[in-house]
Amino acid sequence: MAGNNLTVDNAFTNTGTLKLDGVLSQTIPAVSTTSGTVEYSGVGTILAAYSYHNLKIDGGIYDVSGHALSVADTFTNSGTLQLTGNESAWTGSFNDGTIQYTGAGSYSILPAGYSYETLIFGLGVYNIGSNNLAAVTFTNNGTLKLDGASGQTIPVVSTTGGKIEYSGVGSNLVGGYNYYDLKIDSGAYTAASSLRAYHNLENAGTLDMAGNNLTVDNAFT
Repeated sequence: MAGNNLTVDNAFTNTGTLKLDGVLSQTIPAVSTTSGTVEYSGVGTILAAYSYHNLKIDGGIYDVSGHALSVADTFTNSGTLQLTGNESAWTGSFNDGTIQYTGAGSYSILPAGYSYETLIFGLGVYNIGSNNLAAVTFTNNGTLKLDGASGQTIPVVSTTGGKIEYSGVGSNLVGGYNYYDLKIDSGAYTAASSLRAYHNLENAGTLDMAGNNLTVDNAFT
């Protein structure tokens, strides 16, 4: 549709693919969640709807503009889909391509779920509680907050940026023993191996080193 609006006065049935740019203010009819594919070309920046049967993003960066997204069948993403983090929980599976959280606040869920191909956090605090988090590639520009519950898993932690914050609910350093910034809110956590914070360590709880070494390259508070 190359940036054009599509108007249907009565019923719109899509059993094939509707391809559009997704430019600002582009409009399309209500999209069926039981058939058809809506494909974004990579030229625009805004999704024209938020409920789909199949959703395909060819490239580029698209933003959900604060809406909850629903995909009943297949999500295919060769670009980047952005959200803030304060949206309601999405419906569907979004573990293809890049999902980027851009918010700078504190968020109690990850609306797009807990399994990703490529996951990017903005400057906010993203709390996953006791949920497992999976990502093939994980870039943390803010704070990943978690309980540290027994058996909880998260992606490999970077030692060059980002903060990992343990909430005080759990007792396990499930992110391993090498961090950039590490924060312990409260509670008691045990290091089963030598622990290093390549930048800062904030400890407002109890950190039991169990005879292992602790190295903090910058500030320990």
